[in-house]
Amino acid sequence: MSRPLVKFLDGRERSVCLRLEDHPGIKVIILYPLNSLAADQRGRLVPTANTAKNAAMSVVKLAESLREQVGFAIHQTYYPDRAELAELRPKRIRLSKRDAEVLGVAEHCTMADLLAETDVRWSDADHPEGRPVRLVGVRYTDPGLYPLMERVYPTPWTRCDREADYRQAWGEFERRLGT
Repeated sequence: MSRPLVKFLDGRERSVCLRLEDHPGIKVIILYPLNSLAADQRGRLVPTANTAKNAAMSVVKLAESLREQVGFAIHQTYYPDRAELAELRPKRIRLSKRDAEVLGVAEHCTMADLLAETDVRWSDADHPEGRPVRLVGVRYTDPGLYPLMERVYPTPWTRCDREADYRQAWGEFERRLGT
């Protein structure tokens, strides 16, 4: 199967997965590098590799470090008002100097400094159009992902089957564009 190659601003070509999103009055095509391995509750891929020519970090590796230090679990759903999150927020962590600079926090900080609340939309049989759910996730501004803005990656994160995700996204892309 051939994969679309995109030439990025750094001059390198990379295979990507395409995702088409509908927004009021506009259709947005999102390109995901195929080397990403985790997805958050919005279906977005969680950054897993450094961005070329930019100070960036792997949020997945950060989560592994947080698991070892304070028990942060990427497979657990964190709700803002639950006891397990209240216990997690004040726990002290240590980051590398580089990671602390990228995240905009001190090397010695608390989990509260890295977490933020966000709304996601979950669908089920009772709510086929979706229902809003407030979750907590790791906040991160990826210097290589434009537009630059703070994004929150709510848990639980799931492992991705990149080939299956690509086939599904490409099929939906073609269906919506009528090709």
